[in-house]
Amino acid sequence: MFLGLGFSYNDRQMKPALHVQIIRTSWTKRSRGAPAATARARVPLALPVAVAALQRGELTVANYDFGEPNFALPTTLKFETHALTNDLHFEQGAFSLRWNGKIASTRWQWSAWTVGAPEPTFFNRDLGNIELTSDSWVRLRWHGRFGGRNNWNYRQTVVNIARCDDKLNVDFCGEPACSFEWLPSLR
Repeated sequence: MFLGLGFSYNDRQMKPALHVQIIRTSWTKRSRGAPAATARARVPLALPVAVAALQRGELTVANYDFGEPNFALPTTLKFETHALTNDLHFEQGAFSLRWNGKIASTRWQWSAWTVGAPEPTFFNRDLGNIELTSDSWVRLRWHGRFGGRNNWNYRQTVVNIARCDDKLNVDFCGEPACSFEWLPSLR
């Protein structure tokens, strides 16, 4: 029997839509001071989400990259979808998201390869799991420095994650249900 899109045959419950928005802002030393820093600060922490892009039973991921010289428009945009299987594990850099059939959880873990210098005060900084409750969203935000000696690059990463159960409506305005920020001073 066909139950319709987004239904699971095992539990006969409607699966939610999960949406991940990853916004990366990259710059070099030449954009550290004003006016480039002012332009960089205008990069939004969240962007509008087209409801038509969300489907029950799917994970949608939108990647936006902003950069020099003016930070006004994304330099790249990548959009992908994944079926919301009961063992889904999506990972990108220091961020991962899991779906086990009923619960969505997210994890952020510090790594020298994905976050960069300066290091946290202890070797391994692990946010642990954040559970996404029905019709809620969370934000993870961090930045780091990459490279060496006189050739530094900087990047801020913002990850917004929404779970839509009752309504296919992602609104990243207002306060998230949970947020995590790690924004050390960058030299």
